[in-house]
Amino acid sequence: MDWSKLKFNNYYWLAVGEYDVYIKGESSEPANKYLGMAKYVIAEIEEVSQKAIEFLETFLKLEGEWEIHTLDFGCCHSKVNHDFELTFSFEDRIDKHKYVYTYYVVSFDIQKFGDRSLFKPQRLEVGFC
Repeated sequence: MDWSKLKFNNYYWLAVGEYDVYIKGESSEPANKYLGMAKYVIAEIEEVSQKAIEFLETFLKLEGEWEIHTLDFGCCHSKVNHDFELTFSFEDRIDKHKYVYTYYVVSFDIQKFGDRSLFKPQRLEVGFC
């Protein structure tokens, strides 16, 4: 992620790349807490996305391909109180168009155990666009 490309858009900071990253902050700069969290989570994105997908599949019983579209740190577009959120799309193995208007949000908390941090999925949201 190229952090030099962060732009403020009157509500939050946004970095566009492989996925969109939203970070809470003031017009002068992103909030240090959320910027640090974003850097930490993105450095561990494989682990975090795998936990999110396992969480989704446990409850939804879907088989196919999941794709991350957004990461939200402190903005929480779904208006929940968790550390961060990942938004996914899903493509069914048999019918590629079956879920084309559906998005899936997994909200996470970061829990500290000594010097180790654990990414804990806490909430699932299914929406339609």
